[in-house]
Amino acid sequence: ADIGFAGKYELVVGGWEIGAGGIYQRAIDPRLVLTASGSFYSIGLFGEAVSVFESDKDSTADNVRFSGTAGFTYMNTDWNFTAIGQYYYNGESTVESRKQYGALSLSKTKLFTDDFTVAVLALSNLSDLSFMIKPSITWAWLDYASLSFGPVFTFASDALWGKGKSGEYVSATGGPAM
Repeated sequence: ADIGFAGKYELVVGGWEIGAGGIYQRAIDPRLVLTASGSFYSIGLFGEAVSVFESDKDSTADNVRFSGTAGFTYMNTDWNFTAIGQYYYNGESTVESRKQYGALSLSKTKLFTDDFTVAVLALSNLSDLSFMIKPSITWAWLDYASLSFGPVFTFASDALWGKGKSGEYVSATGGPAM
């Protein structure tokens, strides 16, 4: 009853890797997965889509759920700069749990000297317009040790479909915080 079966086929087409797979286990709903990764000039791109087929639904109107992610990576060694971004749609079975997320990370190494790095990480629940932003500075003072400092800012919006103080990234602090 606990044994599952999964398979995946990957194919390289030009500079892209395309994959298709699936999983079946009696205790969970079957899933179909499609993946793609490659690059466009110096930007790496990736994506994954998952379809879940609910087998125990009485109605056929909403028996397929979809989740997916897409993102990019960019590195410029001349500038010592890296950017990474990702979008994720969580298509769980209930409307309340269906959420969209975004993430962006920017970093610059070798700032002033080889020992300093500055970075910023931004996370957002796009479904309720709440955000967390964490800028940081890191000093590599030894070969295998570094010190990092960075405040964390959380905020949310009431505009459009935002949930304000009840947004995911601000609800723990009771509102916008640092």
